[in-house]
Amino acid sequence: MPYIFDTIELAKMLLAEGQSHLFVHWPEQGVDDEEKKSFFDQVTRLNSTYLSGLASYIRNARNLLADSKAEKNPFNGFTPSVSESIKFVLQSVCLVHFCQKFVFNFTFFLF
Repeated sequence: MPYIFDTIELAKMLLAEGQSHLFVHWPEQGVDDEEKKSFFDQVTRLNSTYLSGLASYIRNARNLLADSKAEKNPFNGFTPSVSESIKFVLQSVCLVHFCQKFVFNFTFFLF
């Protein structure tokens, strides 16, 4: 019985968040029941995956889309930069790659 209760609550939440289009062509009871169960299994996973739930994800997505449409940039005024530690790591990786390539080419040349 808990699965049915959870399914009903998830359906109510989706409807409350303006997602009624998901149910427009919903088949009658007894038709495509496995697909419907699979749908709610996926909704359950998504709801549990997002930190504050699927309803919060939907609201956040709406806000981000509205900001994008209004050409609001949350990073406006910031200047991108690379930290010194990242630069060091990148230089080290490049140096290792260069040395490996040099040693490989040198070894190949000797044979």
